[in-house]
Amino acid sequence: MALAAMLLVGAWSALPARAGLFHHPLTAPELKAKIAKQRNLVKKAELQMRLAGLILQRAVQAYDANHFRRGETLLNRYLDEARTSWQTLEQSRKNPLRQPEGFMQLDQAFTANDRILGDLHRRIAYPESEVIKKAQTASRNIHGQVLDALFPGLHMRRTAQPVTPSPRNLKRQAGVVR
Repeated sequence: MALAAMLLVGAWSALPARAGLFHHPLTAPELKAKIAKQRNLVKKAELQMRLAGLILQRAVQAYDANHFRRGETLLNRYLDEARTSWQTLEQSRKNPLRQPEGFMQLDQAFTANDRILGDLHRRIAYPESEVIKKAQTASRNIHGQVLDALFPGLHMRRTAQPVTPSPRNLKRQAGVVR
């Protein structure tokens, strides 16, 4: 029994290294090096978005430490990197309706980053929170472009005026007209 337990523990400890389940998170310089080497534009855009996420984490840390100027600078860098990621994905010439892989990852990253920016906006006091709100709005605009590529009719539905039903349809819904 003890031998079986030792074999099981030995096999389990070797699994993560082989399967790559527990890899260390990449630092910003490591991500920049991978971005520079990457030829696949979809993967490059995903790496750029990961870098944008790291920069956003640093901005949150700066705001939490009351370094507002540094936080603002990092938020601007986050937006630049997010824009670059979206532009790189656009340059890939992939059809998001047929090959949505990179587009879906960007959508998920923007959704997560929007939550982070919203939480940060609620935690930081008024004068400094306006910068965060502007950054969140700019990030949402880029996210909207990604969503428009993924779901082309969505933009029309979001911006279209609601259809006003005709008086006859209103009566029909009320049961007056048969």
